[in-house]
Amino acid sequence: MLVTRVIGDCPACKGVNMFGNVSVQRDHVLRGCKACDFRTAAWLPEIRKQVLYLDQFFFSHAFRGSDQRFLTAVERVKRVCHLQLLVAPYSSIHEDETHQWRGFKDKTHAQLMEFIKLTARGAEFERSYNIESAQTLKAFESYLRDDAAKHEIERGDAVRGALDAWDDYFFIDVGGYWHDIETKRRLKTQAVDELVAVFDAWQRSTRTFDDDVVLEYQDAGRLFLE
Repeated sequence: MLVTRVIGDCPACKGVNMFGNVSVQRDHVLRGCKACDFRTAAWLPEIRKQVLYLDQFFFSHAFRGSDQRFLTAVERVKRVCHLQLLVAPYSSIHEDETHQWRGFKDKTHAQLMEFIKLTARGAEFERSYNIESAQTLKAFESYLRDDAAKHEIERGDAVRGALDAWDDYFFIDVGGYWHDIETKRRLKTQAVDELVAVFDAWQRSTRTFDDDVVLEYQDAGRLFLE
């Protein structure tokens, strides 16, 4: 077996320094021998992790390394995650923002993404469009039952995999396809410009906040139905 961490001699074949931890599998450690087929499991105590969302602003500043406050904070996050008390997953928003980043000095967007994933220890939020789809479907089902469309946060909708599981020694990462980055940059700039242009009209508007909420619901409902 591929022993990740040697802890001593094999109880079966007596091989010297051949026995140890192979991998961590959610609630137990798989142990085995390099030389023979002996294997056993060491069960781990039940844990419940807190979830922390670190935004792109935090990761970018910590990665640049020019502000000690961010460096101290990220090391503290890593330490608490290592103690199995916290999980700080990355999201598809991090990926989108990072692949539009133009770099800083000799640092690249690929290195920033690696930094984010290592800080998250491979933990990942569900894709943003899947979360939106799940929440919209639940709200529509509530509407069909004539129930209040309350927003209820469910862990299973937000985080991929078992949240309260022990971390393994390593994780496997598979990259994705990021489409046309320049087009994304252009559309993002366009969206910001259009939002700023709306501010003048908003200041002159006589509609109340409640009026705006109703209008937003109507437009969102029409788009979802279409």
